[in-house]
Amino acid sequence: MIKLKSLTFNGFRTQTQSARVIFSTDPVTVIFGDNGSGKTTYLRAINAFLSQDNTYLESISVTEIICEHYYDETIITYDEDGDIIAEQVLRENLENIIHVKK
Repeated sequence: MIKLKSLTFNGFRTQTQSARVIFSTDPVTVIFGDNGSGKTTYLRAINAFLSQDNTYLESISVTEIICEHYYDETIITYDEDGDIIAEQVLRENLENIIHVKK
């Protein structure tokens, strides 16, 4: 499982602007701001990052993404049909940073 710690988009809507959210350790994070501040654009940018949609990220001028996250190291065993039959977690909550530049 991957849990986001923080996500930063540099070049967000303009080349000099950045947008960063530090996610709560609770199951819910609230993103709030004034009308027109970029909440919906930020959520779409998260979706574009996770789905690897470079077209959208370029359309809002993103030049760099920094994603801090936790992940679990697991061993997954599949059957002949490709279905998961066993999953063993070796280590939990390992920290990692993904840094993507244009």
